[in-house]
Amino acid sequence: MDRMEEMINEPAQRNSVCVFTNLTASEKEMLKECWRSVVGQLIVDDQKVEDFGKLLLLWLLDNVPNAKKPFKKFDANVTKASLTKNPVFLNHCRMVGMYLGQMVELLDKPVELEMLTHQPFQEKFPRFMSETLQKPLDDPLIKAWDKFLMVLTGKVKKSEKMIAKSQKCAMC
Repeated sequence: MDRMEEMINEPAQRNSVCVFTNLTASEKEMLKECWRSVVGQLIVDDQKVEDFGKLLLLWLLDNVPNAKKPFKKFDANVTKASLTKNPVFLNHCRMVGMYLGQMVELLDKPVELEMLTHQPFQEKFPRFMSETLQKPLDDPLIKAWDKFLMVLTGKVKKSEKMIAKSQKCAMC
């Protein structure tokens, strides 16, 4: 761990809030434990990752308005039965599961986590976790997931704005 990571992690080590994730050390552990119980382990096997990604994407397509529009590599307007047989959709499910797993694995490495977070998650992800874990939205575990993803989404949006500004300046 380099000095930058040590400085960023220092607050979490004192059980206060990590400056990058806005999570306490106990919230990070809660998320890791949840991931282990949902998927089985932090370093996961492909089938469990794919199953989790499939569960998430099918939920997203059912519950988030306009969620079907962004998918260009597969037709999201077909039946669930057709989707779950489509190899491109299944590969996407595996990628989504792997991405989330990597994010959880990197909770204690904020510099690496920030590099990984190039895409924001939907604001409705906590509802998905609530339904998946069969816990109310006000449960501390669901709140920790919400807090974690909202901070990442905010950081990604901020980074995207900075990149856009720098590209405009470079074009001037």
